[in-house]
This record gives sequence, structure tokens and C-alpha cells, in this order.
Amino acid sequence: MDHQVRFSGILSHQSSQNPDFFNWNKVKIRYCDGASFAGHPQHEFKNGTKLLFRGQLIWEALLDELLAIGLFNAKQVASSSFELLCTNMSCPAFFFLTTFYVLGNYTMRSFYQDVIQLQGVAKSLQKKCITRKDPY
Repeated sequence: MDHQVRFSGILSHQSSQNPDFFNWNKVKIRYCDGASFAGHPQHEFKNGTKLLFRGQLIWEALLDELLAIGLFNAKQVASSSFELLCTNMSCPAFFFLTTFYVLGNYTMRSFYQDVIQLQGVAKSLQKKCITRKDPY
């Protein structure tokens, strides 16, 4: 994985391309776990696999590192990912449209229920949200 990423457009470090934010510090955090750093399984899967989704623990370690190197003193913070922004702002996570699809099934609800169960995301969701609505 690259250690340095070239930013362009609104994230460019060149004042001619980005007169408003060219001198801001930028961090790109890549993820592909499908749960926006919210996975936090309690135990190994019952089938004996060692595959664990530890997105919440990775996010906490990343945040600790960023806070230690200057984020603690930041006056303005922005995110280019809605999910990550919601994680940072403690927004209710995983709010999706629950309209019926062609076959009368809640396809996306079923998909995200699987993500929540597979990755142990319920532990990372706000308690007041999951007491009102079962995440599964």
C-alpha cells in the first residue's frame, strides 16, 4: 500500500487548484470491510475460521495515532466519506431505506443485517438506537 497519496481537486496541496484548503493536513484511510470501521466481533466464528472483522478496533487505533500527532488541536475537521463522518459524529449508523423491492423483499435490509451479524457491528451501534429497533 502506498504511504503517500497524491491528492487532487479540492484536496490538492497546490493553491492554484485548491485555494481554500491547499495548506490543510490530509489523511486518507482506506477500508474495504463493508462496515465503515464498525466491526467488533466478540469471538471467532463457529465454523472455526480465524477470520475476524476488527474495524472498530482499527478505527480506535487510527484515531489514537491521529490525535497524538496533532488532530487533538484541530479546529476544523472534514471527511469525504459519509459513513466515516457519521462514525466520528456518533450519528446513528446504518440507517437505510427500507422500501420494498420488486419481489416484495427488503433486500438491502437483509444485506446489512448480514453485515451487522458477520462483523459484530451491534457492539459499535448506539445503545439507544438498538433498544428501539433490533439491528437484526
